[in-house]
Order: sequence, then structure tokens, then C-alpha cells
Amino acid sequence: MSSQEETRFDPFALEQGGSFGQTLCRSLVRFLRERRLETLRHWARLAGGIGYVVARSPRRTALRNLRVAFGDSLARHERSRIAKASFVNLALTAVEACYAPRFERPMSNHIEVSGTEHLLEAHSKGKGILFLIPHMGNWEVSARYLTERIPVVHAITRRQRPEWLGNLVQEIRAGNGVVEIDNRNALRPALSALRRGEMVIMMIDQYMRNGSVDVHFFGHEVKITASAALLAARTGATVLTGACFRLADGKLGGTISPPIETTVTDDRDRDLVVNTERYMRILEDFIRRRPEEWMWMYRMWRNHEKPSAARVS
Repeated sequence: MSSQEETRFDPFALEQGGSFGQTLCRSLVRFLRERRLETLRHWARLAGGIGYVVARSPRRTALRNLRVAFGDSLARHERSRIAKASFVNLALTAVEACYAPRFERPMSNHIEVSGTEHLLEAHSKGKGILFLIPHMGNWEVSARYLTERIPVVHAITRRQRPEWLGNLVQEIRAGNGVVEIDNRNALRPALSALRRGEMVIMMIDQYMRNGSVDVHFFGHEVKITASAALLAARTGATVLTGACFRLADGKLGGTISPPIETTVTDDRDRDLVVNTERYMRILEDFIRRRPEEWMWMYRMWRNHEKPSAARVS
């Protein structure tokens, strides 16, 4: 996308009218884009702190997840500190995603990434790149860095509800150069994209009941999608992992791993487990380094929940 096209991009012109919620949300995003980034980040920190206090169910989930992941190695006040920081990071991610089209290119002015050479080398092979990242730092804005280096970048995503919100999120991501693939029917378009030598981003650090394998994450068994391992085995795409995080000066940081081995044997089912377990170990290591920036309020270890809390989300 040229800079001129980027300047003209206006998601709010794509869908006029609609529900009150849609109109309000789009007006809010427009309002946020007219503010200074540091002002937005200040507001987001306040909003994240308030959200931690008033959103009781997500707060309880975050604290429970931290207890499951770290056991007694974290004191109660430390679990509370990390959980609150996670709420703040989520608020920061949301406002920065709304602001993203205003970031001046190149994105290297806003995010410092190590390991970019692994990305470029993988792209030069022409077999596609399967990029696995956690819900950490600002995963939305960091994708903008990737689209400056790889011609076509897809992301397998969960469609937001209601529909108008999903459309808005899709438009914001399109403004960052990211093409969404709906996770409900992702296998065929993802296979095609990888076979064309393109990049597919996946975030596999969430519980998945269907099409999953049981692997260990922070020492506990959890169901994780087997799609990443399946795509890697079928296409021979280069598998990379990476993570985004926040730096003390307000900028974003990022890291990209060397290529991750894909085990392919005659035992397909075992390969899916082995490869998925390998991916999750690496993502876990990223999260352990900066637990304050991972999305702890997601219901990850559902077999550790009390029966009354284990309702379908």
C-alpha cells in the first residue's frame, strides 16, 4: 500500500449508518485518532486500572490462571500486580490499534525488533512463513512492522461479535496491511497462502476444544489447536515464533526466533502433539520473561475451574 493510499484510508467511510453501538464505536475511534499517542496511552493506563477493579469475573480468571501457572512461587500481591498490568496492557493494545494508521512509516521508528534476519531469510526460500505469536505486548501494531517486509501477510483470527464490530476490526487490520482469515474455515485459505510463499500469522496460546491436541503449558495440560502443526507438515513452510513487548521509553520491542523444527514421521497424530508442544514451550518462555504483558484474563486451563465456573464462553 502506498503512502498516498494509506493517507486516504478511512474505515469510517466504508459503512455509514447502522446501529447506535456501531456509530458510537466508530465515533470513538475517530476521536482517539485525533489525540496525541501519549495522551491515549495515559488514558489507557487509567482505563486498564479501572477495568481491573470493576471487571470482577475477568479479574478472578486472571488471578486463577496466575495461580495455576506459577503456583506458590508468586505471592498474592505479586499475582495481583501482574493481573492488573495485564488489564492495562490490553487497554493500551486497544487504543494503539485504533491509532495505528497514524503511525509514521517506517515502523522501525516505533518498534525495535531483533531477529528480522530470520524473517527475511525465511521469505527468500519461497515456501511460506507460519508465524506463531502470543497475545502479548501489542500484537496488532507489531503486525504493521511485518507488512513492511513481507508482501502479503495473513492472520487467522476469531471473528468479533456483533458483526459491525467484526467489520471495524477487520478494516483496522486491513489498514495495517493484514488480510484476515476466519478461523472457522481457515485450513484451505491458509494452505493456499503458504503454498504461494506468503505469511500466515497464528496465535495458538488459547484453549481450543475442536481440532486440538493435549499439550503442556506452564506444566499443566491444555487443549491447543493442532492447525499450526498440520499446516507446517503439509506445506513445508518455515515456522517462526515471535513476541512483542513494551520498552521503558514507551516504544515497543519485538523478537523473532530462528526457524523452528517440524517433526514429520509416519505417526501423524504423534507429530501433531510433538510439534504443538514444541511451539507452546517457546511461547511459554516469552510469557515467563514478561508475564505482565500476556492476556491472563482468558479462560485457559478449564479443567482447573470449579464446575460452576466452567460454563461455555
